[in-house]
Amino acid sequence: MKNVFLSMVVLASLSGAAQAQTYVSRSMSGFPGKDEISTQLGFQASLGGTTPGGFKLFLDYSHRLTNLVWLNFKLNPTFGVGSARGVCYDRFGNAYDCGIGFDGNGYAIDLLGGVKLKWLTRYHLMPYADIDGGVVPVFSRPGNDNGAAVVLYTGGGLKYFVTPRVALGGEVNFTFGPGFYSGHTEFYRAFNMGIGAEFIL
Repeated sequence: MKNVFLSMVVLASLSGAAQAQTYVSRSMSGFPGKDEISTQLGFQASLGGTTPGGFKLFLDYSHRLTNLVWLNFKLNPTFGVGSARGVCYDRFGNAYDCGIGFDGNGYAIDLLGGVKLKWLTRYHLMPYADIDGGVVPVFSRPGNDNGAAVVLYTGGGLKYFVTPRVALGGEVNFTFGPGFYSGHTEFYRAFNMGIGAEFIL
C-alpha cells in the first residue's frame, strides 16, 4: 500500500511539473511556432459613398519576427449584398451615390500587408493590433464603374488560446483611403468585424 501511495505521489508531481513547464513555456518563451494562419467570418459595413458592404471572409498569414511583432499579409474578400444604391443630389442637382451599410455596391478584395502586434497574457488571452496597407480592387458594381482603392487598414481584436496552438476570438477594424473608379474618385471607408480561429504552426 505504501508503494502504491508513493507511486501516486510521484505521478502527480510529474504531471504538475509538466503542466507548470508548459505554462512557463507559453508565458516565458512565447509562441510555440513562427507562423500563424487565421480565418474569420464577418461583415463589412460601408461608412458612406459607394464603398461595398456585405459578408466578409478574413484570411491572414503572419510570420513571427519577435513575440510582439509579426509580419502580416491579408486576403479579405467582401461579397456585396442588396441591389439598391443610395442616391443623393448635390446643390446643383447632380446625382451621386451616398449609400451606407449593406448597399449593393459590388464586390471587393483587400490585398494588404503590414504588421500585427500581439501581447500574450498569463490568462491565455491575447489582445492584438493590425496596421496594414494595400490595394482593394472593387468590381461587379451595378453602374459598371469598377475601380480600386489605396487603403490603410487598422484595428485589433482579442483571442483566447484553447490550446497552445489554437485560439478563438474576434476583431474589429476600419479600412479607409482614396478610391479610384471609372469616371470618378471618392473616399473609400468601411467598418469590418469578424469572428474565427487562429492556428500557430
